[in-house]
Amino acid sequence: QILKHPEILGETFGTAIKVDQDSNTLVIGSDGADIATPIIFDNILTVKTTFDSTGTKFFDFITDSGAVYVYNLMPNPFEDEEHPALFAYSQKLVGPNLGTGFNFGAAIDLKSEYLMVGVSNDFNIVPEGGSLYFFFNKDSKSGWTLTRSKQPRVDIGAVSSAFLYNTVTQNILDFYDYFDPV
Repeated sequence: QILKHPEILGETFGTAIKVDQDSNTLVIGSDGADIATPIIFDNILTVKTTFDSTGTKFFDFITDSGAVYVYNLMPNPFEDEEHPALFAYSQKLVGPNLGTGFNFGAAIDLKSEYLMVGVSNDFNIVPEGGSLYFFFNKDSKSGWTLTRSKQPRVDIGAVSSAFLYNTVTQNILDFYDYFDPV
């Protein structure tokens, strides 16, 4: 079987490949994949700005952030040498908080219901550093859930002031003279 990129050509599709015989799953890394993230105009829980009754949506493209494509083996009831079971595209996995050039999917490991995806250029933690994302697939169903990833960090040295802000009334309620990062 020849597997082609499910969306577009390029993106260094096939950077990392892993097959798990137990779960009949194939995962293919594409560390040069571009991802589209929805743009949120409001960050208020009760009000969301929509356009054309949600018919028009806006996206921000993050280039070379990376993705992992999941394929599941689809059994053929009449399987033989000429008509084997085939892999079918199931899901595109991306991590939260990815940036340009992160290379999500540069390395992959898969065992039963556990999938680990390596990011080779996660500069949010250290320059030219990496990170690891864990996905879990309970009961080996079609589809994966992200269980653990890095969290964005704040450079405390860059914080010069702090204040309490009400997002509903959009007012600053109080300023803090001293900011203790602990």
